[in-house]
Amino acid sequence: METYLVGGAVRDGLLGLPVGERDYVVVGGTPAQMRALGFKAVGRDFPVFLHPQTGEEYALARTERKVGPGHQGFAMHASPEVTLEEDLLRRDLTINAMAKQEQGALTNPRPPALPVNAEAVQGGLTDPQRPDLTANAKAAQGGLADPQRPDLTASAEAAQGGLIDPYGGLADLRARRLRHVSAAFVEDPLRVLRLARFKARLHHLGFAVAAETLALARQMVADGLLQELTAERVLGELKKALGTESPAEFFLFLVEVSAHDGLWPEIETDRLRGLAKLPGLRSAEARLGYLFREADAEAVKGFCQRLRWPRKTAWLLERIGARWADWQRVGALDAAETLALLHDTAAFRQGDSFQAFNTACAEMLNAETPSKATAESGKATAESGKAAAESGKAAAESGKATAESGKAAAESGKGTELAALWRSLQQATSAVSAADVAAGLQGAELGAAIEAERLQRIAKQQLPPPRGSAPNE
Repeated sequence: METYLVGGAVRDGLLGLPVGERDYVVVGGTPAQMRALGFKAVGRDFPVFLHPQTGEEYALARTERKVGPGHQGFAMHASPEVTLEEDLLRRDLTINAMAKQEQGALTNPRPPALPVNAEAVQGGLTDPQRPDLTANAKAAQGGLADPQRPDLTASAEAAQGGLIDPYGGLADLRARRLRHVSAAFVEDPLRVLRLARFKARLHHLGFAVAAETLALARQMVADGLLQELTAERVLGELKKALGTESPAEFFLFLVEVSAHDGLWPEIETDRLRGLAKLPGLRSAEARLGYLFREADAEAVKGFCQRLRWPRKTAWLLERIGARWADWQRVGALDAAETLALLHDTAAFRQGDSFQAFNTACAEMLNAETPSKATAESGKATAESGKAAAESGKAAAESGKATAESGKAAAESGKGTELAALWRSLQQATSAVSAADVAAGLQGAELGAAIEAERLQRIAKQQLPPPRGSAPNE
């Protein structure tokens, strides 16, 4: 049996990005052999196993063939005769169809992850034109001797460097290109959303969709294939996209291939373009809230019900849509209006609902009215991004600067000041109890007395002037 590291771990390692989950393909093995080594099967009919010590996934090499509708309409064939190249052929994008041989991975837990450069030295990868895809002069021994000949990446020379790349994934990494592996791309329409997500995830590194892949995605939409997708699968991709570096690119790509109106017609395209201009929006809640903060209640309800968002998310979007404008007017609202907003945003209930609302509103306002320090950080990020086009090292630094800029935007600005004022109002009014009103009251009379006391405390509240240093907890 031979074991190979595949997919995202190989891709991200070559790009110098943090490597998350590590997935493996086992060639020449059987379920019985895997169980004999102590691996645990994930499912009865799926050839995926968990390593007994690391818990990482090891899948037997397999092929898939479309035989029916939906994502379960595939005939799968896993056997020792299936080659690594056949397994990689079923993947979506070339940059996800690379592998790296891992000696001893089946019987020994993997050692602590090496730095990317150290892994590259061991693998012998080289690309003198792209420092971010190489380690040092020693890597030149890896066999990729001619960076002008991307076809060499699929040859035996590439394999000598530890990289197995039968479909030109490394060449596409160099060209910053998202390209499908084969015509089988059309067999799962979710791949259109995955393509959009990778565009969002790698946009800051200059990645673009290959012309032939763009045309194929458009044809899939035109043929109505996306209508096969379940709400759960669409929601899964959307959640992941909201956590990428450039979430607006996910939505804008789907506009480009005419998929937007069939997926979420409630989101206005102008709002998507606005999102692209707000790098300070870092949390998924604030990003989604921005897209819906001026939408009517029915639009929010339809979006959440159709995609089966959790009730907590639906509540947050509804509150942002209904209360965003009033939230910004803290200090200008009268006592009754202020108390009504606190009630409507669950300020007196247990849980973190009010905090989620307050924080999301603060982040949105901060992103649109950043402090001077944040603006300077954004300028530095833009300059770093320009340098990234010239150097892979600068690309990594640009990503770090972007994250720092986003964090600064989330923690400073006018939004943070208003959030602090709302927290002070919540604290002052939440402290009212039966002991603070006339004795002997019960039921509705007690509730009315508590409300009256809250109104008095709001009216007496001396709201402090805005403070740029107030924390956004």
